[in-house]
Amino acid sequence: IQIFTLTVTAAPAPAPAPAPAPKLTAITPIASKQGKAYVMVNGVETDVKIGAKTNSEGIEVIANGWSLALTSLNSDGKIAPLSATQSLLLSDNQQVKVSGPGFKPNSEIHVYLFSTPKLLGTTTTDSKGYFAGNFPIPAGVDEGNHSIQINGISPDNYLRSATIPAIFEKSKAIVKPEVKPEVKPEVKPEVKPVMKNVVLVVPFVSGKYSLTTSQKSALAASVKRVPATQIQIIGFAETMKVQSAIALSLDRAIEVKKLISKLAPSATSTIRGSGTKKQPLCAKFKNKCAVVTITQG
Repeated sequence: IQIFTLTVTAAPAPAPAPAPAPKLTAITPIASKQGKAYVMVNGVETDVKIGAKTNSEGIEVIANGWSLALTSLNSDGKIAPLSATQSLLLSDNQQVKVSGPGFKPNSEIHVYLFSTPKLLGTTTTDSKGYFAGNFPIPAGVDEGNHSIQINGISPDNYLRSATIPAIFEKSKAIVKPEVKPEVKPEVKPEVKPVMKNVVLVVPFVSGKYSLTTSQKSALAASVKRVPATQIQIIGFAETMKVQSAIALSLDRAIEVKKLISKLAPSATSTIRGSGTKKQPLCAKFKNKCAVVTITQG
């Protein structure tokens, strides 16, 4: 009699189905994080390295196995500097350039602008999970603090969301010269009043651009006494790196303009940041100032 032994092996259990890819949509920023950069993975805040690039020409996010790089591009394609608070400095006619590796291959990336969510655009990663795209700033954005949000999907279908602070400033309007009608010989030309200029110097604390209560009161008293038609505000900065000085001087000019625009809403205002360019009127303040020129008629 022959005896045979049969060994029966159970069929392996089927592998679990991969989790479905999450839906990409705008995620309401955390109120307590306003003005700060942070990253969330599947709705949970995650510790990553976020900061300015070494050349201060953008923001970078460095995480485990993936990263992001953000820069603002002017209409001529040149990189715009960061603000004094290391936020992206935005304006109309600009674009935000976003790129990064480590995402799910051939998946979508969505880029939004807050506070009111606006989809700036979408792009798709390549077969290796890398993406890069330029997203234009839409018309009608209010001046002030905003956020850029980048949402994408990880290779294992986790939702990644990075929120980066940004400051929007409207570009200077180009004032076209007035075209006067031809004056006939027999008509005497209108005699206009002589234009007078009033110059105000606003000092600042080193490295800062905020106005004190006393400065606001002094500015209000001066501006209200002058029937302003045009106001020019130029910010200056103390000795520091070029990009930081330009951003700080512009922030100082913006801060002064915010107040003056409320005091003289009918006047035409222009602003400029001149970085560390020496201004004799600011010598005793070591160039830490903004110069306001009010033209009255």
